[in-house]
Amino acid sequence: MDSRSGVMTILREAMSIPKRNKKLMIPVMLLTFIPSSFLLMGNYVSIIPLLLNFIIKLYLLSSNHASNPEFYDILVGLKKDAEALLHVDMVFTISLYIISVFSMILIIHATSMVHSGKQLTIRDLLSMIKRRWKGPLVTRVYFTILYIGYTVLSVSFISILMLNATGSIGMYVFGGFIALVARLLYAYLAMVWTMGLVISVLDDSCCGLEAMGRAGELIRGKRLQGFFIAFILLCVDTVLIGGYSLIVSKIHPQLEVQKASAMLMLNVSVLLKIFSQMVYTVFYHDCKRSQGKLDEELRSMIYTRVPSSPIVDEV
Repeated sequence: MDSRSGVMTILREAMSIPKRNKKLMIPVMLLTFIPSSFLLMGNYVSIIPLLLNFIIKLYLLSSNHASNPEFYDILVGLKKDAEALLHVDMVFTISLYIISVFSMILIIHATSMVHSGKQLTIRDLLSMIKRRWKGPLVTRVYFTILYIGYTVLSVSFISILMLNATGSIGMYVFGGFIALVARLLYAYLAMVWTMGLVISVLDDSCCGLEAMGRAGELIRGKRLQGFFIAFILLCVDTVLIGGYSLIVSKIHPQLEVQKASAMLMLNVSVLLKIFSQMVYTVFYHDCKRSQGKLDEELRSMIYTRVPSSPIVDEV
């Protein structure tokens, strides 16, 4: 099968999952969407006022001399705002991380059951999650560590390259090319790591780096197809962020429109995350089927070499 046609088949199959079992998928999607959406919007609403106060105090601090009596008061207020920002962000980040792990397990299990044609109630699904949450959590922690490590390394390398450019257009172009390659490489690596997450959810005997390694073996022969899937999802995400930036900076600079656009973007990003997890679950089953066919072909090749009738020794 052509890689591009295979990708479109997987995307269409993922889109059809909610229609195939509405009784299961609608509650699952609501349980996934509502908590994540409220947490993201709550984080945005809480952070923005604190951030504005912090910026205002920074401006006042820069416009006041150290000998001014108000300078110390502004400095104390700045410290309090920074602590408040840190505390609020930590609470929302930890809460969102826990919710995202729960949502990931829920979506992947439900998608797998529906795709396989198995019947499952939402109660059965929640009971299954209670027994199998540890492995996916461990794998998600490894995913986060790998993501942070790759981001720090790539950003540091590109930053050093740009700082040493010294006005050279060629170096800037080269730096942009390296940034593009780093982004595309991340798309591929994130696809492999996400497949590791899917494996850790559906196979309770495998988690962490073992699941990541098994993901690399599973997509053998399907790497290009997996990259195309990751690239399409990356393009959709880029268009979403670009559209929001365009609305904020060019079309509607009003604060009310910016807030509404931010809320809309956050909700759409949650839906995109849900859809991407469905896509990778369908891709997992596609890889499993292909792996099974490959194993059957290898077995048949071995069997054809074995004589069907006993060999009679020549006298």
